[in-house]
Amino acid sequence: MKLKVMGLAGTLESSDILITIFPKEKGTGRIIDLASPVKQQFGDQIIFTIKDVLDKYSIEDVLISVRDRGALDFTIRARTETAIMRSIKGA
Repeated sequence: MKLKVMGLAGTLESSDILITIFPKEKGTGRIIDLASPVKQQFGDQIIFTIKDVLDKYSIEDVLISVRDRGALDFTIRARTETAIMRSIKGA
């Protein structure tokens, strides 16, 4: 799928996550900028979950800003998918 514009999903409330997706030029690859109070403990899992969703939609060239506030896995997946859909639709 082709990302068109910036896509945003989530909030900075407790137990949520704010995902912002920026389309990048072909060949840039995936850049994930994660900020989280639990980054040391769960950062690898958060990034793995986001990459798993990117794989599902075959997205390779993207910059993702991730601001986590203790979100669970299903919330991370839902917010990532929503940001992707908003970017693809141009909304």
